[in-house]
Amino acid sequence: MEGFSYGSPYLDSLSEKYNYAHMLHETFDNVIVPGFKGRGFRKNGKTFYRERDGLIEVCHVKFSRDNTRVRARFWLQVEIAIPSLYDSLSKKYDKKWEATIFSVEPGSLIGWENGLGDFHYPLYMLDLWNSRLLPVSLTETKKDEKKELLKDKLDSRYNKQTGEGFNEIISSDIENVIIKFFSTIPSAEKLLEHIDTDGPDSFAEGWMMFNAAYLYYNYGDKEKARKILKRLQNGFLKERVEEYINHAGINL
Repeated sequence: MEGFSYGSPYLDSLSEKYNYAHMLHETFDNVIVPGFKGRGFRKNGKTFYRERDGLIEVCHVKFSRDNTRVRARFWLQVEIAIPSLYDSLSKKYDKKWEATIFSVEPGSLIGWENGLGDFHYPLYMLDLWNSRLLPVSLTETKKDEKKELLKDKLDSRYNKQTGEGFNEIISSDIENVIIKFFSTIPSAEKLLEHIDTDGPDSFAEGWMMFNAAYLYYNYGDKEKARKILKRLQNGFLKERVEEYINHAGINL
């Protein structure tokens, strides 16, 4: 709009030079698509999936509906699907990669690697005003120093106003966060055996076990669900397990 100003000559010059919504789609085409397809993933719309050893590794790319030329975001949603588990429980699914037992964003995977079991942080945004990826809470009084340090580190990985370093971070996260996580899962058979008989060795395994217990309880094998939940009830998911068993009326 002629004569419109964002409040400073610098911001005005940025708004004329960059179109962030367009830049994110360029990142999708030039970084994300080859980043996954080059590793053997197939593409369906904005979903990438790779089948191996009875499981399906999945990553969805989700663009914000509110993206504009001056502020734009997208998310990566990482999932593990095991169609054979759904089949054994007679749970229907449309596409085979929708038979999920686990779903997480890369921010949580990064948090877990840093010993933070309850860490959620959006990672990918371009913004004229260089806003924090997650606005500072005006009501939160008790803050975890380790969480805040990690948030600060993630918030400064690239320049949100110019996009400098943005594509490099996306490429690095695909390789060093998402693909690295997928490589920790040997096969569907071994994962399900581990879920059915052992306790969790990581935050990710804990969430997979919790989600599997939910599926078992709601679609057929309530006793197996109870055994899994019992192994989780004193761990980092203690509050979530307690909330679920109280809501579902489960007696452990």
